[in-house]
Amino acid sequence: MRSLALKGRPRRLFPLRFGWEPITESVSLKGGSPDRYLLEPVTGAAIVFDQGWVLVDTGFNIDTIHDDEQRRDHYVIPCYTALVPRGDPLVDQLRTLGLGWDDLAACVVSHLHCDHSGGLRHLVDGPPVLIQGAELDFAMSTATLQDAYFRSDFDLPGLDWELVEGDEELADGLQLLPTRGHTPGHTSVVVELQDSGTTVLACDAADLRANIEKRIPPGTTTSLGWRLLPRIPSTVFTTSTLRRGRRFGPATTPHSGTRGSCFLVPTHRSLGGSMAVPGLRGVHHVGITVPDIEEATDFFVEVLGCQLVHSLAPMMADDDFMAIQLDVHPRAVLSAIRLLRCGSGSNLELFEFESPDQRTETIGNADIGSAHLAFQVEDMASALEYLDARGVEILGDPQFVTEGPSTGVTWIYVRAPWGLQLELISYPEPMAYEADADVVLWSPSKPAG
Repeated sequence: MRSLALKGRPRRLFPLRFGWEPITESVSLKGGSPDRYLLEPVTGAAIVFDQGWVLVDTGFNIDTIHDDEQRRDHYVIPCYTALVPRGDPLVDQLRTLGLGWDDLAACVVSHLHCDHSGGLRHLVDGPPVLIQGAELDFAMSTATLQDAYFRSDFDLPGLDWELVEGDEELADGLQLLPTRGHTPGHTSVVVELQDSGTTVLACDAADLRANIEKRIPPGTTTSLGWRLLPRIPSTVFTTSTLRRGRRFGPATTPHSGTRGSCFLVPTHRSLGGSMAVPGLRGVHHVGITVPDIEEATDFFVEVLGCQLVHSLAPMMADDDFMAIQLDVHPRAVLSAIRLLRCGSGSNLELFEFESPDQRTETIGNADIGSAHLAFQVEDMASALEYLDARGVEILGDPQFVTEGPSTGVTWIYVRAPWGLQLELISYPEPMAYEADADVVLWSPSKPAG
């Protein structure tokens, strides 16, 4: 097959989660119990290059799941079903990441089970779909619903199949590694990132930490097929992000996230430093304690334009739980919790506490523990005019940086009604420091960068 027209090594690797499925331990771990069920996430990935990106696997077919008749006709394996979030997980996650279909260079399909091929309908008349020839041949000629192959997901006119035979280098830093066994043509993906080393997407060649750490193959994998671990030096990878499967039975509640995201994360390199938390992906949210949750929500939503996503139940305890888990007074009550999304930046989590020893004064920028939120804006003058018209306190005048690595940056502080300091910042792209930088700062204007 031809190499993909992608220049340079991959810059970013984004994990995707399409839903969950109940799997017996014996399926994911050879010798495991057939009576223990694991609720395992169904995963994929987006691999981003300087120009274009590659999709690995596509999850379930949402249309089949939501149609009662089709779901009944397709999901014929006893005790197996698909659990999915609202909407279309594939489409929704790619939209959140800022990845457009027009920039998709190719889709790699590890194998054609229903939890990996259901989104191929989005690729009709689109870019090439890469698959091991043995996998496509088995799917088209032999596989049935009892094998978890849904022909309606992949036998589609307009799919541009490109067959791979064995190991294949698709682009600089992107290689397919055949790991047949789970299915006749299963493939894993090796990604060599520009800044953080090599990552292997095992896909269904390894479900659990025990598959890697103890070198126990999955229960459905033949000795011929389980090729991943012997071919990759064990000293290079850690599996800390593959959480151990948790047991549950008929009388208990399933635990989510028992299967790893099919990533083997490098130990010798990280997001940028010499050491890092294994599997660290970035800042998920910033938490802020506010005096009045309604006032704070109104400010962030109605004034700044954030979106309220959901609220959580109050938290309190009669024992020492609050002191142990949150380092607050044992009788403190976390009376309100709200999660907000602000554009393409970090999420916000708002807390309102009631506590016998609560301090109510707002600390200043020079005080230890002080923090502020910085919001990027495109037009500083318009943003300040908007905030001033809504009674937001503006501190001083906009400051323009004329030299150094932040040349071109304009910044100013404003204050929320309860005293929290916020910063507005605007800057040219690329910024001055980027000309000689090995690592660049993340920017809300380029969330996938």
